[in-house]
Amino acid sequence: MTDRKYLAISIKHSAGTRFTLWGWERTKDDQKRCFSGYMGTMDYDKCELYSLEDFQRHYGNGVIKCDKPVKMTMDLVKKWAEYDTVLVNYGEYKTFVN
Repeated sequence: MTDRKYLAISIKHSAGTRFTLWGWERTKDDQKRCFSGYMGTMDYDKCELYSLEDFQRHYGNGVIKCDKPVKMTMDLVKKWAEYDTVLVNYGEYKTFVN
C-alpha cells in the first residue's frame, strides 16, 4: 500500500485513449509529491508515481477513486466517468499504451 507504483489518470481531462496523467516531473521517494495545482502530462516516464496510501491520506474516497487501482481498458474514461481521477498500476499502463 505504500509502494509508489501507481499513476493518477485525470478522467475529467482525458478523452478517449488520450490520458492526462498527474505530475509533469517525477519526485524521488523522499520528496513531497504534488496533489494540487499539478501540470498534467501524457508521458508515463515523467508523470508522478503514487502509493495508494498517498491518495488515501490526502483525499479518502470520493471524486478520486483511491481505494484500489483500476484496470486499464479502452473505455477507461467512459467507464470511470463518475470520478475525477483514478489510479492505475504503472507497469500495466505502460504495457497498455505500448
